[in-house]
Amino acid sequence: MAKDSAELKKAMFQVSDAVIGAGILVFLGVFIGNWVDTKLNCAPWGVIGLSMLGATLGLVRMVKKAMNIGVTSSDGNESKKTSPSTSDSQNDQKTDSK
Repeated sequence: MAKDSAELKKAMFQVSDAVIGAGILVFLGVFIGNWVDTKLNCAPWGVIGLSMLGATLGLVRMVKKAMNIGVTSSDGNESKKTSPSTSDSQNDQKTDSK
């Protein structure tokens, strides 16, 4: 039971890290975009462009973090994920050799 609780806490930490990181990237995009707008006198395009870039990078980061949740095995080592096409070709080879 304690092991499940520890795994749940770890997963929750990873999710909150991804969401907070995405928020920080959007905030940095807005902040730097505002600075660019004042320096280049091109308001609101710096804020729009850099906040969209921050949102995109944050979303990519969130997806990568979400895909890594549960990838580690119980002994702490990362497990190898095989693509379906690789395992399908291996199954075809086993079938052909029979």
